[in-house]
Amino acid sequence: MTHSAPQPTETQKVQQLESLLQHEVWSHEGNQIGKIADCLFNLQTGVITDYLFVSSGWTGAIGEIYQLPPTEITNVGKKRVLVRESATTSFNVYCEGIPQKLTKAKESLQQEATEEFRSLTQRAEAMAEQAKARLQSLTEQAKEQAQSLSQKAKEKAQALNEQMNDQLQDAKTETRTLADQAKERSRTLAEQVKERSQVMGKQLEEGFQTLTVQAEEIFESVAEDFSESKSKPPVRNADQTKAAKMPPTVVGEDDDDEPWI
Repeated sequence: MTHSAPQPTETQKVQQLESLLQHEVWSHEGNQIGKIADCLFNLQTGVITDYLFVSSGWTGAIGEIYQLPPTEITNVGKKRVLVRESATTSFNVYCEGIPQKLTKAKESLQQEATEEFRSLTQRAEAMAEQAKARLQSLTEQAKEQAQSLSQKAKEKAQALNEQMNDQLQDAKTETRTLADQAKERSRTLAEQVKERSQVMGKQLEEGFQTLTVQAEEIFESVAEDFSESKSKPPVRNADQTKAAKMPPTVVGEDDDDEPWI
């Protein structure tokens, strides 16, 4: 098992070699510490540097493996070795057992969980900061949009108000124009009616004058005829004589109560 040069040996020499494997480890106080299970040696010289022992009891199968330097062995028996009591607390661990590994795994998991939790916390804080910044940006954008919409609405309302004012002004102007036109039309019609009335009055006056002249001429003619008929003696025939003997008839008092000329 060594890498040194081979040396010749004898059966008697080999039989005299002693091995401490499977020896129990006890302290001078009488406490059983463990049992030697293996050893470490120099591959060049074959010198044993450390014995390896496990703790006593059922935990030895799953517990740590400790190093036992040969210098710590004070006495060697047939099935046991003795060590100082003070040395039992200073043995180095060669290989950790399952409980230690579980403990380390637990600590490692706790550390990883802590780091993961810290990482998640940092990521959550970063996401919260991003969300806050995003919310602030959205709030500012919404505020700007609201201001823009408010300004547009104000401008639109102002434009509509101006249009309404212009339309009202146009309507007033048109109404005033129509009123002036109606007034001018009524004045014109009144003047035309007045002129027409004056013309008709003149025509009526001229007609009356003409009728008056004509009536005077007729009356004069009738008077002349009446004068001439009065100056001549009347010639009567039989009918006239008979009519003269009849009683006089009043105008408008005939049998039919109708006037006659």
